[in-house]
Amino acid sequence: MVSGWWGISSSIRAIPSSFRLTSGATTTSPSGEVANFSAQGPSLDGRVKPDLVAPGVNICSGRSEEATTAIGASCGTGTHANGDPLYMSLSGSSQATAVAGGTVSLIREFIREEVGITSPTASLLKAASINRAVDLGTADIPNSAEGWGQISLDSTILPTDGSTQLQTFHDNSRVLDAGFSALYAFDVDPSHGLDITLVWSDEAGSAQDTQSQKRLVNDLDLTLYAPDGTIYKGNVFVNGFSVPNGASDDLNNVERIRLAPGTIAPSGTWQIEISHSGGLEQPYSLIVTGDATLAPEVDLTVFIGSIYPSSESPLVDDYITIRLSWFNQGTLAAGSFRIILEDLTAGTILFNNTRSGLDAGALDSLTIYHTFTSIGDHDMRLTIDAENSISEINDEVDGLNNNVQMMTITVSDLGVRLLTLDSTGEA
Repeated sequence: MVSGWWGISSSIRAIPSSFRLTSGATTTSPSGEVANFSAQGPSLDGRVKPDLVAPGVNICSGRSEEATTAIGASCGTGTHANGDPLYMSLSGSSQATAVAGGTVSLIREFIREEVGITSPTASLLKAASINRAVDLGTADIPNSAEGWGQISLDSTILPTDGSTQLQTFHDNSRVLDAGFSALYAFDVDPSHGLDITLVWSDEAGSAQDTQSQKRLVNDLDLTLYAPDGTIYKGNVFVNGFSVPNGASDDLNNVERIRLAPGTIAPSGTWQIEISHSGGLEQPYSLIVTGDATLAPEVDLTVFIGSIYPSSESPLVDDYITIRLSWFNQGTLAAGSFRIILEDLTAGTILFNNTRSGLDAGALDSLTIYHTFTSIGDHDMRLTIDAENSISEINDEVDGLNNNVQMMTITVSDLGVRLLTLDSTGEA
């Protein structure tokens, strides 16, 4: 591993055309301006576009030997056999695209050869390219002229804040289902700034929708939790930097959090959460750059559906199954821990046993058989890591206790079965 980059990766996936990396053009002299011919965003459905900009004015470009009329001034050295220059100076978004494409190719080469990821995904390359882009002129990213800024090879592969070398963490292996999350803990000194970029190659949207309709299929959300409880959400920016609170983004497949160098914030353990608000199974890529180190931790969690009976309104003495499920949303594998399922109403324990370890990002479940011998509501409680044998980001000791799930199962008398109705009176 090259110094300053660490993480894990997986295989490459294709990226739908509506969510590919787009670039605009900036001037080369003076720098820091977006060229007046560069197309501006946002897209018709409101997404941030362009993603990035790159130099596209007075770029020394190849001139064909067959070209009878030069449309740009001579540049570089060398001539064709007919005496015409090999190169001429051109301007346009085509030149900016070549610069952006070449830069991304060099970033890909660096990730392949120095970081050791043989097949970096499209989303990882996009996240890496965006994460350390340079905000041109007045701090105001994201905006319709430059998107997330001007792509920077140096800042991407060798990030620094003054003389301080910054570290870059990448995750290219996680896949989330709707309703699940991934949680990362970092020891951070925010005085050197912090850049976080989440990108995913979303599923293709409906071809029948109008161009002004939202095209996002899988809605992932990026959230940063500071040690003092301050919450930053993806793409909530003012004057080029993240501000606390705000609403989650349900439009873009790129989400960023950016804290400025010199930020007065507590050092210590910061948490990054990637949550899947709705849609289908979705892999993603995450890039984090700062004066930070990953603090691998376990975070076992229950969720809606952790207690899943074959019938929510069984008859008394019915033989039913109850599936119990839990998830490790942390970045460290868990050792063995105890699982307990209780019927609080009856005062009985339905399951009490130790489970073997659970890898980071893994889901586990088991199924038990049970018969209720009394009618009425039965309040069920599932507790994972019941003996608190695992040190976690969130449990009954630290953070929010996400190790307990409650559910009420209504047991009916023989010959009577209760059905839950929705707000319209339908079963």
